[in-house]
Amino acid sequence: RQWTAELAGQQLVQVGEAFRADSRILGASLSTGVPGVSYGSVEELGLPEAAVNDDDEFLANVAAVDAHFLQTFGIQTISGRSIESADDLTREAVAIVDQVLVERLFEGRDPLGRTLLLDAGSDQPRPVTVVGVVPSLQLAGASSEPRPSMLTSIRQFPSTSAFLTIRPRTSSAALLKDLPEILDKRAPDAMLFRSRTLDEAMSATQIDALTLARVFSAVGFVALFLAVTGLYGVLAYRIRQRTREIGVRRALGESSASLIRGLGTKVAWQLAIGLTIGLLLASPWSMALEDPALRTEGIEPSAFLVTAATLIIATLIAMLVPMWRALKIEPSVALRDD
Repeated sequence: RQWTAELAGQQLVQVGEAFRADSRILGASLSTGVPGVSYGSVEELGLPEAAVNDDDEFLANVAAVDAHFLQTFGIQTISGRSIESADDLTREAVAIVDQVLVERLFEGRDPLGRTLLLDAGSDQPRPVTVVGVVPSLQLAGASSEPRPSMLTSIRQFPSTSAFLTIRPRTSSAALLKDLPEILDKRAPDAMLFRSRTLDEAMSATQIDALTLARVFSAVGFVALFLAVTGLYGVLAYRIRQRTREIGVRRALGESSASLIRGLGTKVAWQLAIGLTIGLLLASPWSMALEDPALRTEGIEPSAFLVTAATLIIATLIAMLVPMWRALKIEPSVALRDD
């Protein structure tokens, strides 16, 4: 059989119907894009009354979906209707837009019934009529640049391949294991490329960002360890060098508490100045790592608090342990120490 895009599109629709007939499956949908995972294509959009050129192009993620897409993903329309099974090549092309697209392209005005041009900058743009509005969609990985999104009918914009999204009634792992058998039984002409859960697919799109975050975390822990080790060594050495001074002051009658308090005050001021400078230098770099798509904040109070607490604890240990050892030495011995 010679496959065409139209024939493949019909086959894909039949695959969805076959899976929805399975009692183990609550819902199934075919689409060229999946929220949080992948977009179908990036298209240049425009209004018929507006001239579009390279300077004012409007780009959106566009995915072709079947009539069960919104229900399968639990997406409610804000206004208008969803894609229907009757939206095929015999009817005018329709589309659903998300709120981000409405705010940016229509400036908040009602888009229902309006015509949009797909591939607006080309000689032959494809018109579609807006029939519905949905909340903001992220038709791409979580780490990708957020764009306005549009859904078209997979019957009107057929594709030779698509994502099959399934909502199981039972365990996802069990259904994934049986997926090849179900496909071979109910849709023998279709080919399964890969199967995984939605969480696994979304995690795969974030692998670069997660790898970078892990590298930064590892470097940060190494830097913190080196800072703590260096701080301990410097303070311990300085107190060891002052053993003779401590012996003299004790011989003159100064109490151990007074010695610890005097040294601790000086060290506390040095630590406070160091932490303040570190915070001022770290804040701009931290703000640069802010990414709403990954839900990372520019300033993470917990990270700063953990770092500060670690340095404070290291400082106390580095000061008190050598000081305790120095105070145990008899003044006469300390005075003979070169």
